[in-house]
Amino acid sequence: MIGILCDSGSDLPPELAKIDEIEIVPLKLIMGEKEYRETEISEKEIVEFMKTGIPRTSLPSYEDVKLGFERLINRGYKEIIVINISGKLSGTHNPFKFVGAQILEEIPDLRIEYVDSMTLSGGIALLVELAVEMIESGMDIRGIVFQLRKSAMEKLKIFLIVPTLRFLRAGGRISKVSASIGEALNFKPIITMNQEGDIVAIAKARGMKRAVVKLIQKLEEETKGKKLRAAAVYHSGSDKETLEYAKKLKEKLLLLGAPKIMERNISSVLLVHASSGLVGAGVLFM
Repeated sequence: MIGILCDSGSDLPPELAKIDEIEIVPLKLIMGEKEYRETEISEKEIVEFMKTGIPRTSLPSYEDVKLGFERLINRGYKEIIVINISGKLSGTHNPFKFVGAQILEEIPDLRIEYVDSMTLSGGIALLVELAVEMIESGMDIRGIVFQLRKSAMEKLKIFLIVPTLRFLRAGGRISKVSASIGEALNFKPIITMNQEGDIVAIAKARGMKRAVVKLIQKLEEETKGKKLRAAAVYHSGSDKETLEYAKKLKEKLLLLGAPKIMERNISSVLLVHASSGLVGAGVLFM
């Protein structure tokens, strides 16, 4: 039996997260002097804190990673695929590999494979869903891992519109000068992941409305002549404008031939870098 272990930065929708083959290890948030597992604090509380403070993210604890492995093993999974947020964005994969190596010393007939998703959020969720489909089709772990790595490198794209540059600046993703100019002119960057698994800005527009139009253009360009396997639409916050932008992205993806679309609010881990009002879309090609 093949199980999947991932971190909460994967943003799995509830219907996928509850599948028996999957275990999710919570990442941590640091708000002032307090540290929380991602599951221990609400989006509303985080957004309220962000009005005056800068939250930070942290790696999952040794105990939580070990518990994730143990839960899968106790349910009878002898082969485990670990899928983490891009190694360029986070050191999250390190505790998984450290704990995994220790577990292999205790259970040498266990098999653990690691997949760098090269992405984040809905992009990871699309890979996890693909992994589940391949497991249920009876494919062996070697074939599944090969296809996941190939898909991460060649068949997956994610685009996000960041509503404010303040928190990306605080996290060192962009310079203070760039952020100050961007905020003053109301520029909204559209970001994606490059082939090294790092965040890059590919466009910008003044205001969210224009940024959504530009993101849709990017989707049209990226999907031209390609067949979609699945797609995802993600957002942060639930104000009317944000939900309307997310609806427009979903409608466009359906027109582009997406057979199914995941929908979810982003995880707290991404929220603290982007704030409320983010919208984005991911696509996975055949």
